[in-house]
Amino acid sequence: MNKLGLLRKEIDIIDKKIVYCLIRKKSVKELVEQRIKIGLKIAKVKLAEDNSLRNLNKQKIITKIRNKKRENEIMRNVCFLAMKNGLDNNKVERLFKKIILKTIEAEVEFILSK
Repeated sequence: MNKLGLLRKEIDIIDKKIVYCLIRKKSVKELVEQRIKIGLKIAKVKLAEDNSLRNLNKQKIITKIRNKKRENEIMRNVCFLAMKNGLDNNKVERLFKKIILKTIEAEVEFILSK
């Protein structure tokens, strides 16, 4: 598995931990921060693979780095886990949309800073 794939596996593990914290009604703040740090590592990999990202504006970077298929996969996984454990799917979906957007924003800011 390549570096990007390994980092995505780390994201998957953190996402499961976030859902389990929601089940136990515990704070997810630290896990979200960890997820964003991994997002920064992902941005570094994406930048190394595509140096042209340096020359794009914010919106074009978002368009280029965003992976809707991957986002949908994450949503399916966390919503399934939430439903299986009696959580409100809609609330979990809304939360993860925010988390994913925060991660993407962090990736974009990292790329813009290079």
